Amino acid sequence: MPVRKMTSSKPPVAVKAATRRRAEATNLTIRAKDVLSHVFSLRKGQRILIVCDRDKLSIARAFTEGAETLGATVDDFLLSENRFVSGGIGEIEAVVRSGYDICLNFFDGIPEETASRVRLVKAEIASGAKICHSPAITEEMLKIKVDYAVLKETSFRISQAFQHAEKVKITSNLGTNVEIQIAGRPWQDDLIARPGDVTNIPNGEIYCAPVEDGANGILVVDGAIGDFGFVPSPLIIEINNGKIRRVKNDLVGIRWRDPQFMDQSNFLGRLKEKLLLDEMASVIGELGIGLGPYNLIGSLLQDEKAIETIHVAFGHNATFGGKNISKTHRDFLVIHPTIEVFYRRPQMPSKILMRNGNLLI
Repeated sequence: MPVRKMTSSKPPVAVKAATRRRAEATNLTIRAKDVLSHVFSLRKGQRILIVCDRDKLSIARAFTEGAETLGATVDDFLLSENRFVSGGIGEIEAVVRSGYDICLNFFDGIPEETASRVRLVKAEIASGAKICHSPAITEEMLKIKVDYAVLKETSFRISQAFQHAEKVKITSNLGTNVEIQIAGRPWQDDLIARPGDVTNIPNGEIYCAPVEDGANGILVVDGAIGDFGFVPSPLIIEINNGKIRRVKNDLVGIRWRDPQFMDQSNFLGRLKEKLLLDEMASVIGELGIGLGPYNLIGSLLQDEKAIETIHVAFGHNATFGGKNISKTHRDFLVIHPTIEVFYRRPQMPSKILMRNGNLLI
């Protein structure tokens, strides 16, 4: 009797697509498990809260599955269509206060929700949880394989280079030339989450909150900006005593490097509006160095972690060692910079930490 070949009722293309989706879901779960193990040191019996919206359900699902394989329990809080409005943020805060070891925030990064997101993170910090805050995270970001041991070793070497540092001087071929005071401000990375700490995914930066009135010079931004994406043309930012130069209600310190550039989308006008949201929105808030194996994609959530870049943020930094209390926090990326570190002790010569994007330690 001839053997009859079994056939699938699904078309071959549908079978391949389903197989690919299963493989992608498995890969996401593996990457989520890596993050939970290496960054959050997740242990059996711990409790996790995931706050997400419908667009990030696949990511939430990957972390749920990864956590459960490690013996943790997971509660999901799915944002409604109204998201944080109409009392929604208060409801989330009540859930956070019930007590979790880890809180993970995965949702679209809508600029108008910044104040609510800050409020959520403050509640999570107060709860003593380890926190991941990743607005605008995508599956593609999570799929990238990261060697956390290598990143931690690189971060340690950089932090050692900043011991007893007074200031850094950052330059670039496009004209960046700025000095930033960092004396007394601790450096930290996003590679080991601790209770009350805030990190995000992808991981891979070391950063500090600079002295708020201690930055002077020119920053030339040629990468992405916060929630604006890639700059259409390099931007000059003139910083005086930690503030973007301002005349009355106009941030005259921001201008196009190319004076002939035609700003057809009013990019600069929209950016100035965000940086004038409150008095501290245009005050320096962060200096960060990227460590990770990431491509530049126009999203600061990933780009600020990319090797051969630094980023300077303006706005809120009170949650990681600074004194700037603002409703906003916006990062500005510089590609292939040179960083020179100057020390408080006279006998310690300055040190070139990075030259044209290449780490020298």
